[in-house]
Amino acid sequence: MIVPELVINTATVVVRGSFDVKPLAPQNLADQGLIDNDQLSDATQRFNTDDISIFETKRIKFLGNRELLQFTAQEADEFEPLRDFASGALRILDSPQIGVLGINRDVHFAVGSAAKWHAVGDTLVPKAIWENLLNYPGTTSLTIQGMRSGIYSGFSQITIQPSNFVPQGVFVSHNDHYTLEIEEARLASRDQFAASLRQQAKVTSDKLPLAIRILNEEWEASMARAQAVIEQVAKLAQ
Repeated sequence: MIVPELVINTATVVVRGSFDVKPLAPQNLADQGLIDNDQLSDATQRFNTDDISIFETKRIKFLGNRELLQFTAQEADEFEPLRDFASGALRILDSPQIGVLGINRDVHFAVGSAAKWHAVGDTLVPKAIWENLLNYPGTTSLTIQGMRSGIYSGFSQITIQPSNFVPQGVFVSHNDHYTLEIEEARLASRDQFAASLRQQAKVTSDKLPLAIRILNEEWEASMARAQAVIEQVAKLAQ
């Protein structure tokens, strides 16, 4: 098992729909018991209107507007508290209309040499088919997606790119996308899966309980899937 040293390591919960973000201000979140006094004292409110709220503490970053809620933690030991915070924030909103939920993990890590760095991109995207068309072809971005196991509709999407922050580094993003419905029957082919991606997710207040349930039930599995992807990519640089 190859476990790289992560220079940047974040987890993010993204919820899309229709929201009133006024309750999601630091003081109200403290009153509701979602952040403690230490977090409240170091909270920095970047923006706060009827339409948008942006603040950060030493533990979390939050951005919310009428169509998006985004909760981010930047340390591994804050990932589970982030899940609990996101669940609690959803509960205090007044009838939020929800369409989709994302559980995301983004990391940057160094691979140690130019040869190993190129090995990652060359393995994922073989260059032989491009060498008659381009001089020195290189991978700038690769995105792949597929079905997850389990009963919840949606997909997992993986993006791999050269890191913009770490010299000779790799960026890996893992996104578990949930359309907040229960799969009545498993999709049986790639064509069925492709057709499911074209369906527009409904935005409704009825999805709130399922969004909270998925955060509580799927968090560890999602983090484990992301970790497996990170280790698989790191192995390519050995």
